[in-house]
Amino acid sequence: MSDFRDLNLYMFFTSGDLLDAPEWDERRREGELEGTQHDAGHFDIALELARYVADNLLF
Repeated sequence: MSDFRDLNLYMFFTSGDLLDAPEWDERRREGELEGTQHDAGHFDIALELARYVADNLLF
């Protein structure tokens, strides 16, 4: 779709697992549903990335 609309697509990847811990810790926050990993902080990262890209575009 990006090519069709002649737009740039920017993706980012976040991860939260600690691979050096002796055992896995779910690290679920109070009130968070089991099995979910929704974090509003990721949305903030996406907005900041979008601002950076928009401010640094070279035409």
